[in-house]
Amino acid sequence: MLEAGQIINGTWGKMFLDDQEIMEVKAVNCEVEAEFAQVNMLHTLDEHEKLIGLKGSGSFTVYKVNTGIAKDVIEQWKRGKNPYFKIVFQLADPESEGFETAVIGKAWLSKLTLTQFEPKKLLEREFPFRFTVTSFEYEDTI
Repeated sequence: MLEAGQIINGTWGKMFLDDQEIMEVKAVNCEVEAEFAQVNMLHTLDEHEKLIGLKGSGSFTVYKVNTGIAKDVIEQWKRGKNPYFKIVFQLADPESEGFETAVIGKAWLSKLTLTQFEPKKLLEREFPFRFTVTSFEYEDTI
């Protein structure tokens, strides 16, 4: 029987970018989308598909405390370079049985918000990213 304490609480999540913990992280999302080609076959009206590719993407949202990541990336982009990052996500809810560590070995940012603000609002910045799916692995699982 499922117990409430077994459900993982995201409060205990951590994120590391190139081995540096991102303390101001608010939310994380990471997913893989499969790309398929339609395969038409004789003597059947069924639709068939063949896997032909994988696309990794995601985003992380941080509370704005400094210019940091955006400044570094925009400076490299302006020089025609695309910086790559290693991203590590950890979930370690004290009530769960174990912890999960997910590692992306090769990720890059795909969009930058250079500035934004509005009155009486805590500022946040979202960083969409892409990654090579073959560089992803679960090092630890719950």
